[in-house]
Amino acid sequence: MVRFTVHISKGGFTDYLYQFSTFYKLGRSLGYGYLHSPLRSVRSSHRVFEFLGFEALFPRPTGIAALRESGLRMVANVVDVPLNDSILAGAGVSGFQALQDYVRTQVDARRGTVRPTIVRFRWKSEAKGRWFFRWVQDAMDRFPDGLDLREAYFRLGGGREMKPSFPPGRAGVVVHVRQGDTALVRTPWGTSIPQRGPNAFRQVVDPANLEAAHTIEVGDYARFVSAFVRAWGSDVPAVRVFSDGFALGIRKVLSRAGEIPLTASQCDSLRDLIPQVDEREFAVFDSVPGVTCHVGETDENLFRLVHATLTADVVIVGDQQKMLPKLLANYADRSRPAIVVVLYKAERPPDFAKLGLSRNKASIHPVKIGEPHAIVRVAEDLKRVLKDRKSIL
Repeated sequence: MVRFTVHISKGGFTDYLYQFSTFYKLGRSLGYGYLHSPLRSVRSSHRVFEFLGFEALFPRPTGIAALRESGLRMVANVVDVPLNDSILAGAGVSGFQALQDYVRTQVDARRGTVRPTIVRFRWKSEAKGRWFFRWVQDAMDRFPDGLDLREAYFRLGGGREMKPSFPPGRAGVVVHVRQGDTALVRTPWGTSIPQRGPNAFRQVVDPANLEAAHTIEVGDYARFVSAFVRAWGSDVPAVRVFSDGFALGIRKVLSRAGEIPLTASQCDSLRDLIPQVDEREFAVFDSVPGVTCHVGETDENLFRLVHATLTADVVIVGDQQKMLPKLLANYADRSRPAIVVVLYKAERPPDFAKLGLSRNKASIHPVKIGEPHAIVRVAEDLKRVLKDRKSIL
């Protein structure tokens, strides 16, 4: 029997889940057995996969690393299968069935006749292109062998012990304000330093606010949430705001002070901002009824965010991030799919189909910031949807 393992490229924990989900579905669809190697995110908490109950599903490390340690690596025939859109396009592959045929051909050409064959899937990074992921996710909405990551979270992971994120009888809303590696850092001397786009890590004197026109800032989230809550009238939802805050973004700017450039005194001024910037920026939520903020990069906040997202009625994100859509793609409650509101400023964001977030897992509602009538309309529509499906309201 051919078995496979997955080599995950570096990223946040939902990037790992995204790659695992895609390669696992592909491998199992080919009839290959799975050999697990423990996942360890380099950007997120090292404990997050244990919290998710993920590692408890595969309690023994039996992947390539374990084979190497046991000496079996020497007797196994390991077939590396790097994949990305460029590789597949060069091979004339288009579509899921052609992808399966391509992998079979690669493996059959190199499989051993005596030694056991282990296929090692890995994503070979490239700047653009994600058709490979979409082909697999479109072909298989569920894991072909019945693997249920959500059930594992509540049976084996943190879901067994976490307190409810929302009080009974009220709609639960999660707002994820991504800032860390996307924040527009506003300096005490009146300039802005974006971390993305053509002016990344350059000081911008921006009287027309052009940078902010493409960056969703904390105030934008707060204005939307305030209008959203008001639209619900007396049925105030319970809103949980989560953010990594600004500390990471400021530290990234400081790490590139030489190329920006920043003077020593300017660096000192930015360092002085770190202890106070989150409290100052997130104070805009203080006047919004029903809101509780969890700001800062800690394991506790990450675990709260995961649990709240998996039990929320509505999840609000910006078009800058795909962390929660990737999480929901693998842990959604199909019997009660979350409603995902995607805020944007410039271009309407694409759908999340390539992430595996199908309509069976969530309904997606893009909302353009700055259109108050759209905000009220979306709030009323969502309230009606929740009532129609006999949710908690």
